[in-house]
Amino acid sequence: PYRVECNRILLKSNIRSKMHKTPLQLKSFYEIMHKYKYFIFDCDGVIFHFNEVIGSSFQILDQLRESKKNFYICTNNSKRGTDEIIQRFASAGYSLPRHSCISTPYLSSQYLVGKSPGSSVYLLGVPAFRKELESYGLSIWKPEDTAKPNAVLCGFDPEFSYKKLETATRLIRKGAEFVVADTDAYFKIAGTKFPGAAFICHTIELTTGAKPVTVGKPSPYAFAHIVERDHLDPDKANYVMIGDSLKTDIVFGINAGIDTVLVLTGVTNIEAIEESGIRPTYILDSL
Repeated sequence: PYRVECNRILLKSNIRSKMHKTPLQLKSFYEIMHKYKYFIFDCDGVIFHFNEVIGSSFQILDQLRESKKNFYICTNNSKRGTDEIIQRFASAGYSLPRHSCISTPYLSSQYLVGKSPGSSVYLLGVPAFRKELESYGLSIWKPEDTAKPNAVLCGFDPEFSYKKLETATRLIRKGAEFVVADTDAYFKIAGTKFPGAAFICHTIELTTGAKPVTVGKPSPYAFAHIVERDHLDPDKANYVMIGDSLKTDIVFGINAGIDTVLVLTGVTNIEAIEESGIRPTYILDSL
């Protein structure tokens, strides 16, 4: 029931429609807190810089709770499942409600369960991803299994190999659905870029010609899911996305039809905004 696919033509037209608008520079996040009912935050580069909490992030989340406003942490990091993200917050001194944590393993599980409860999945991903899928009753397909899986699911997999590529492409050609958790090109450790999940899913797409269903940002699937799951107000004027990446967080907001805040504590600087042509609603130095 939550199937939402990212339309590339619509994506480009949405970006063009935003290009003429000049983002508003905010001095403080509190300037817009009264304006919205629902707040969707990215995690890395917004709430955390590695294991350090950025600015007043936790205080802002607390004030939103006290004001009876909903917030969600929506991260593309497919190296962590929901349990690991909640533990990360707990280690930093914050109790994150489970329903507020929207991880790509969670979104992938919900998409697959929504299509076929108990289905079989060939996973390219980490153990935390596998654990989350199994917690929702999905079974992990193994090469020795006789029946083919319902889907090939691609996330970040540090043990990706040619053999896994051959298996994934063969299964997709035989009819397994191609599902992608996230399309992040890279992640950073100590300023160094490391390949993200994109190189895996793009290799499979190039080899098979199959277009995947993407559940992570910038696909609007996460937005559609939380609105329906939590029975939220459908008026998109009540929502705002806060993120540090133009191509994932801000385009996610544009695709979902909601306002956006670009924070400059992560991967994007002012110059990148001009170069990209992607326009957030607001710019904020830091939470």
